[in-house]
Amino acid sequence: MGGWSRIAGEIFLEWLAPAPSLRWIDIGCGSGAVTELLVQRCAPAEVQGIDPSEAQLSFARARPAGRIAKFHRGDALALPFGEDSFDAAVMAPVIFFVPDPTKKGVARWRESFVQAAQSPPTSGI
Repeated sequence: MGGWSRIAGEIFLEWLAPAPSLRWIDIGCGSGAVTELLVQRCAPAEVQGIDPSEAQLSFARARPAGRIAKFHRGDALALPFGEDSFDAAVMAPVIFFVPDPTKKGVARWRESFVQAAQSPPTSGI
């Protein structure tokens, strides 16, 4: 997925044109391809990556972005962070790996994104 994620991530970040100094989370970060783009292109204040695969996380930690980003083993449906911990989130292809995308957590993600899209931004994205 790393090659596809990088290509899609480049297009996404170019379209999004995020402000610098945001606190990002990369949910389902895998090998860290999108995390690397966040570090290279977005001048983030912070980047956290979460993935269930320790092998993928080891690879992500070895990337140059691993000096800045923090990587954690965990579940996308049970994020180990408090409310308002991040200004922006990416979840590249993670939705394809959620066992039951109708679960409450995914519905909550969707609700949050719809609300954000309908509300004028107060800060960040």
